[in-house]
Amino acid sequence: MDELLEQFLIEARELIAQAGDDFDRLARDAADRPTIDSAFRAIHTLKGSVAIFDMAPAGLALHAAEDLLDSARSGARTLDAASLGALVAILDETDRWVDAMERTGVLPASAGAVADRLVARIAGEEAETAPSGPAEAAPAWLDTLCAREKERIEAAGTELVAFRYAPDPECFFRGDDPLAIAGGVPDIAAFAILPAEPWPALAEFEPYHCNVILEGLSRAPIDAVRAALRLVADQTQIALVPAHIADEDEGFVPNASQKSLRVETARIDALADGVGELIVASNGLAHAADEADRLDPRIGARVRAAHAELERAVNDMRRAVMAVRMVSLAPTLRRLPRMVREIAEALGKPVRFDMRGENTEVDKGIADALYEPLLHIVRNALDHGVEGPEQRRAAGKPETAALSLQVRRDADHVVIAIEDDGAGIDPARIRDAAVARGVVEREAADAMDDAHATRLIFAPGFSTAAQVSAVSGRGVGLDAVKAATEQLGGSIDIASIVGSGTTIRLR
Repeated sequence: MDELLEQFLIEARELIAQAGDDFDRLARDAADRPTIDSAFRAIHTLKGSVAIFDMAPAGLALHAAEDLLDSARSGARTLDAASLGALVAILDETDRWVDAMERTGVLPASAGAVADRLVARIAGEEAETAPSGPAEAAPAWLDTLCAREKERIEAAGTELVAFRYAPDPECFFRGDDPLAIAGGVPDIAAFAILPAEPWPALAEFEPYHCNVILEGLSRAPIDAVRAALRLVADQTQIALVPAHIADEDEGFVPNASQKSLRVETARIDALADGVGELIVASNGLAHAADEADRLDPRIGARVRAAHAELERAVNDMRRAVMAVRMVSLAPTLRRLPRMVREIAEALGKPVRFDMRGENTEVDKGIADALYEPLLHIVRNALDHGVEGPEQRRAAGKPETAALSLQVRRDADHVVIAIEDDGAGIDPARIRDAAVARGVVEREAADAMDDAHATRLIFAPGFSTAAQVSAVSGRGVGLDAVKAATEQLGGSIDIASIVGSGTTIRLR
């Protein structure tokens, strides 16, 4: 990956995280001037960063966000729920565009239209905009080209530029020569001429109708390829192709925000085993020092000094090996705020999401495996645990629900608590649902205390299609979350108060 692009990805994600935190604080206090200033600086810097790359739609949207925040700074405009929603929408879309730049080096084809909608929303021309969804996957033509030229791409050993030129069918009448234009791309590594439509029978063939698509790979910089095709820019698509094309089942997207050396876990485990053997050997040396004392105190003192030095080095090595496996949870949890906003918006439930302790370090294997279980719990809380605005008003609660995720250390353990202020779980209805599903017999269910009955939501086969008012809405697939947690050597527990909310803890 280009060093400048890599640095941009790191900086952009830091600025997006900073602005996201600021927007969360402004949702609680929209008049907080220091937070408005902080958000303005983050958006202003981010706008300057995207200007270095071919990200005009992102620059357009961020400029509108910057103007809105500047108006709020001067007091000319108040940050209400609608304007904050528009700011968050721009930030979320920018986050997707940054991901797209990492994958392909270019923005999705829809970026311009999406940016226009976001700017209109900032201006108040759209009261509400549907979520635009995740950034588009790599286009089909690029996947096909990479599969066709996989050996050449990997043999190149460096990043290539893919291009696709689909000439206008009437281009010959304008004097265009598609082959000459495509041939002007510098340092071509692969080239193919494909039919745009199936070739007609010879009797129906029209020689002045251009029916070809020209695709290729170039070793030249992407700007040089764009320059060569600038006269037909409206008929071309260009994308970066990494030197290594992952197999479909790898499912790995590199994250430039964490520079790391990828090492198999087994190798780290072997290193840890080696350190353990050194500790045993070090203890043996201490015993040898005692024996040497009886023979010659001077030799014993030298052996003891050597043992002390070895023990210090071994302990340092043990701590270093343990630290190799420890990573911050922040990259794992980074996507959750955006997911919460999207799910809550789709459900029509205003939700304030608070996340604390995300920089807590855990074992790398645990960090990698935690996202899906946590997302499952959060989705259940939003979909089933948190009531809609009307139900909350009727219950005397604020219309905006509260959902939080807190990570903390407890000795050698990490505790993650997901808490909502929703309807809570009714143990009696859980008993009825469990009996109806055949999870437990009626006699056993009636004998359970409320805490035990509530934990039935983690039982295999327990599920309910009822709404919050019926069974408080938990239990769809939470047995899988429990299994995943236990597979990591952890445990899961739940506490709930009917009408007040639910807390699920992973330990």
